[in-house]
Amino acid sequence: MADKSKFIEYIHDALEKSKETALSHLFFTYQGIPYPVTMCTSETFQALDAFEARSDDIVIASYPKCGSNWILHIVSELIFAVSKKKYTCPEFPVLECGDTEKYQNLLAGIKQISEFLGFSLTDEQIRAVSDQSTFQAMRENSQETHGAIGPFLFRKGEVGDWKNLFNETQNQEMDERFKECLAGTSLGVKLKYESHCLA
Repeated sequence: MADKSKFIEYIHDALEKSKETALSHLFFTYQGIPYPVTMCTSETFQALDAFEARSDDIVIASYPKCGSNWILHIVSELIFAVSKKKYTCPEFPVLECGDTEKYQNLLAGIKQISEFLGFSLTDEQIRAVSDQSTFQAMRENSQETHGAIGPFLFRKGEVGDWKNLFNETQNQEMDERFKECLAGTSLGVKLKYESHCLA
């Protein structure tokens, strides 16, 4: 497992470099998508074409602000709890983590992730990981775990905070777009738009 202090140092150095760089030079485009030059290079993406994962590698991939730091924290805690146990899986494993139930019932969500990874934990270990994986606990430790970017990653952690960011016009436009594109679809149901987003 990578050393968190090296990650924090890397982020700190990247932020310092970005202060000296003109805004127009902070991003590069790879296959039509902009990326920050201080965090990655086109060579890194090209190298991914030849990348071969080991059978015990765990890959966490998500869109920004979709809970990837939370899942990474939980997986790290689970690996730490069973550091002597080797993870093996005969097939390519994929765990969908987009449902809100994992957030609403943290113990059950952590147990599901643990079982998916093949870890055998006691109820006490699951509880300990749960206590360390609440948004509040992660926010309190964000400076230690993520350095200068911690406060940006772990803001409020509240459902409905969008109300403080959207004005009335933006809210109406979002509601109209949702009705036009997602209402009545399985994705619309999964997003729970009516309960989480309607004022």
